[in-house]
Amino acid sequence: MISRGEEMKHIKYSVLLVLILSSLINAQNGGGISASSDPVSTAMGKTYTVTARGVYALGINPALISWSEEKSFEFTVIGPINIRAGFDFMTLDDYNYFFGGQTNSTTGKKEGKYLSLDDEKRFRSLFADESKFIGTTSFALFAATYNMGKKAGTIGFSISDIVFSRAIIPETFAKIALEGDTPGEIYDFSNLDIKAIWSRKYSLSYARDFNLFNWKKVSAGISLNLMHGYGYAATDYIRTNFTIGSGNVLTGTGDYRAISAFSPDFGVQYEFDSTHIDKGKNFFPFPTPAGTGFGVDLGFAAQINDKWSFGVALTDLGSIKWTQKTAEFKAEGPIYLDDILDQKQRDSLTNLLKGKAQPTGEFSTSLPGALRFGLAFTTSGSSGAWLFASDLNFGFNNEPGNSTKPRWSMGMEWNPKASWLPWFRTGFSTGGSDIPSWSFGGGFKIWKIYFDGATSDFQYLFSPSKAKRVSVSLGARWRFD
Repeated sequence: MISRGEEMKHIKYSVLLVLILSSLINAQNGGGISASSDPVSTAMGKTYTVTARGVYALGINPALISWSEEKSFEFTVIGPINIRAGFDFMTLDDYNYFFGGQTNSTTGKKEGKYLSLDDEKRFRSLFADESKFIGTTSFALFAATYNMGKKAGTIGFSISDIVFSRAIIPETFAKIALEGDTPGEIYDFSNLDIKAIWSRKYSLSYARDFNLFNWKKVSAGISLNLMHGYGYAATDYIRTNFTIGSGNVLTGTGDYRAISAFSPDFGVQYEFDSTHIDKGKNFFPFPTPAGTGFGVDLGFAAQINDKWSFGVALTDLGSIKWTQKTAEFKAEGPIYLDDILDQKQRDSLTNLLKGKAQPTGEFSTSLPGALRFGLAFTTSGSSGAWLFASDLNFGFNNEPGNSTKPRWSMGMEWNPKASWLPWFRTGFSTGGSDIPSWSFGGGFKIWKIYFDGATSDFQYLFSPSKAKRVSVSLGARWRFD
């Protein structure tokens, strides 16, 4: 049984944990609304550098928009829409075990659960590596391509949004929740990282074929992208830490900086800003940008023969300058707490960790630039056509939706010979900022409309209790050949 003194110590540390986490999240004004590809590429494990076609090649490899029939026109009917959310360190079973409580055998009611030493070790082990929560959504308001012919080339235009949020949760949170009374232990929050963005891309693309060697088809393309940023929030650095000394006195340093920018239409009100705001005046579909920028996509694709093809692309080269409703939240000072019941100490700690909001002026962030390589092999048999492909992706930064860790994927598509049968796709992806995933999807055609759907987390269909994330990708295209 836990003594009252021990109970009060755990309450004290739990309160401090909540204060630190909530203050850091509030420092970003709660601004995160959460990127994924089209349903065809998603089904193939996000393998797309040489396999994307038509409107789905926009933003991936602009050279591929010319890989269509001459005089063909294609535009989106639905999306594509992509949603993915979840953890990379905790399954549904884990969540229910630690936070679902337990049933009282006498009353039959749910009640809190006391963790054993083995439970505490298991809980801490969940946070041993970099532990992340992500929420991503991407959707196209409109996209279209038109192949004007071999001599004139192919043009494309799209309007697409990406919303992304990510939180990296350090093991310190598990340590303080379970073992917050260890004297001399240093609790360091420097690995905590929170980022969120909502941006829109207006993209104008052009691609054209040309002759090279004796290859069957060679294309190069470019996309010019006007960027509108509607919201951004991120931790710049966190050096907050504390330790427990004699007499259970908590001492340490609150030290962090976070930045944010929001569209004036969101109604965000900073402490230092007394300007009146009409919240939601132009919220959707075209809110006032908080930042603007410019980006470029470059692409190359070659079909060597009837079976082999490859592609290279450089995407999202550019930046966004944030100028509207910009602010920084900064804290720097000593942490001291020896009596959780002392209102003055609690207020002092809260004010310190909350940080001081002040205008920061304009600032710039890079787009999630990346270099992509793709290789594909096609063959056909009595059952239909088969496509096998593999990609390598290298991100140039760790901006929202990107990672400097390389990502490798492979995918397959079966297009049956019978036109009334649906086509199937599957793939695998590992690396980058994501956990390894098995993807699956398919599609069918009704008249001139192509319907596609996919999930990036097909493996969890067979073991829902082990699910860490959920995802769905849907789209429909109308094509006139």
